[in-house]
Amino acid sequence: PWLRWRVYSANRNGVAVVQEYWYLIVPILGVLWWLLRRTGSSASYPYEKRSSVMTRNEQEFYRALLSAAGRDFDVFAMVRMADLLTVRNGIAKRQSWQSRINCKHIDFVLCDMETQRPLLAIEVDDRSHQRKDRQERDYFVDRAFDAAGLPLLRIQATRNYSADELRPAVDAAMNGERSRKLASERRVRVGQ
Repeated sequence: PWLRWRVYSANRNGVAVVQEYWYLIVPILGVLWWLLRRTGSSASYPYEKRSSVMTRNEQEFYRALLSAAGRDFDVFAMVRMADLLTVRNGIAKRQSWQSRINCKHIDFVLCDMETQRPLLAIEVDDRSHQRKDRQERDYFVDRAFDAAGLPLLRIQATRNYSADELRPAVDAAMNGERSRKLASERRVRVGQ
């Protein structure tokens, strides 16, 4: 056969001996083929699917927030700050400011159902927010949202959340966004 590996050696008497190792070639080629196929495939990337996009506590909060938001708002989870805020044109070091928000996420965002305009950002603060690095991050995030004019509501993490208790906090944080929306709807109805 064409797959022969011959080793020429001498025995004790000095006579040349040919040994064939063709049976080793097939497995070696198989392993090489497997390694070459694996390189560049998704199996060579170090990623795995997360069990959930939210922690259990965030899931509990999400359910209460859905109820508190009612049917007037869409609720989104884990939204990048860069999808909510943008750096104004003409700012020095614009890319540096943009980079500071590109990888930061906000826990929840309430948006107008019709326009998807962000109305309220919400952070659920657990014990990790007591760390110095998180406090520095929170300080930056608070100032960025304030500068952009998008309200940011911080909720202390607890075991249970009540939609009835959450609703007034959401309404107050939105600075009248809900009442302005409802008032504009009433005007449309009155004018019809």
